[in-house]
Amino acid sequence: MSIQQDVRNSWHDSIVELFELDLEPITEDASDKYYFTGDIFPDGTKVQWQGQVYEPFPISITGFETTTKGTIPQPELTVANVLGTLAAVTNAFDDLVGAKITRRRTLGKYLDNGISPDSSEEFPEDIYYIERKTSETSLSITWQLASKIDLEGLQVPRRIVTQNYCVWKYRGTECGYNGPPVANERDAPFVGDGSVESANYIDALNALSAAKTTARNAQYTLNLASGQALANCDTNTLPTADTFSKLTGPDYSFAIVVSGQPILGVVEGNAVDVISASRDYRPGRTIAGINVPGFGTVTVPGFGVLATSNGIGPLSQIDLWEEVTLEDESTSLRVVNSFYSETFPVSFAFPEPGRSVQIGIVNGSIVSLVTSGPGYRVGAQRKPVLIGITAVEFIDKTGTLCAQSDAAVEEAEAALVAANSQLSSAQAAYSAATAALPSNSALFQQDVCGKRLNSCKLRFGATDLPFGAFPGANLSR
Repeated sequence: MSIQQDVRNSWHDSIVELFELDLEPITEDASDKYYFTGDIFPDGTKVQWQGQVYEPFPISITGFETTTKGTIPQPELTVANVLGTLAAVTNAFDDLVGAKITRRRTLGKYLDNGISPDSSEEFPEDIYYIERKTSETSLSITWQLASKIDLEGLQVPRRIVTQNYCVWKYRGTECGYNGPPVANERDAPFVGDGSVESANYIDALNALSAAKTTARNAQYTLNLASGQALANCDTNTLPTADTFSKLTGPDYSFAIVVSGQPILGVVEGNAVDVISASRDYRPGRTIAGINVPGFGTVTVPGFGVLATSNGIGPLSQIDLWEEVTLEDESTSLRVVNSFYSETFPVSFAFPEPGRSVQIGIVNGSIVSLVTSGPGYRVGAQRKPVLIGITAVEFIDKTGTLCAQSDAAVEEAEAALVAANSQLSSAQAAYSAATAALPSNSALFQQDVCGKRLNSCKLRFGATDLPFGAFPGANLSR
């Protein structure tokens, strides 16, 4: 039978009230807890509940009530003061204002030393905080309690968000910074203490700060140049410098279009990029006269009439044959790998238009196909796909904004490489200077966080601020 069922009966065991006084909120010591109860067993045995012994002490609490009017009860807790047991503690800790009071209730039989021990059977806990002391005499002390959402001066949420000022303790748990000294409370450089180690450290710290700034600016310049190049190098609007279209090997020049999308360009037998935004080549006009008997033609938007509704094919996979040595030391030819992919980098074989000669491509590169012996061979036929053959156009960037943008990107990339190299050297010098800095250096006394966003950035880096480390209202910028 549960405790809820017990109390519905016409008779049940007496209800035992147990009190826990927790001083941790005001002393920051988790061990400052006291356990009292106004009850005791007839034989003088102390009450035990959930493994804790409760000291018998004259104590009472009144004012608990449940209401639907929206008011929050403010119980009063009264304890005996005949022997001055709590008077000293009360006077030492500002009348115990802020201390936590927990009232637990259960039936006598469910106590640890009751007739039916069961530590899970209890009424809901009542948790309150001491708001003020209302009276103190030689006989008793009385406190007024309040709910944790009804304390004087309490705000919800509890944490006040401050603008441009960090509330955490510097180098504390929430701050999390435990590195070498960085700056004073004004975020200004240190003043040396006259030692060689201090001077070397300050020089290395300043050099590292300058190198970080240079690297950030170089990255920003590259990002800006890349964005401008992307806008100025639209391959659909730049003029054509040359057109390549040749369907006989080995100096093939054409582009392959699968399902209306260019997947590979070939110029004079070499694969070229016709896919990325920075390409120098693009698919051109449909090459005329491509038609395989028995197949007809199809039009793909943007590319005009393309040869064959079923594609130039069907496509075949490419098998790589190699000579292998058998157990009897004889040799044989075996397939050691097979290639097939319709997405870039493509791998497949297909016949030259109107011919039986195969064109082979492995990982986007033209390969030489053989009919026997080691090397690449045409493998099993795969499915027919919509393939178009178009000319390849070389884009003319000369004298255009695109050419200027490409040059700016190359210059910015070189500057970033140099800046990162300088940053690596500065970081190595700073690490060495940090290791050589004595633990009792005066720089550690000068190291005081300014409690501003810039102070946090100096210690963690502008892009590495830990979550919650700086609770400012402004965005990091």
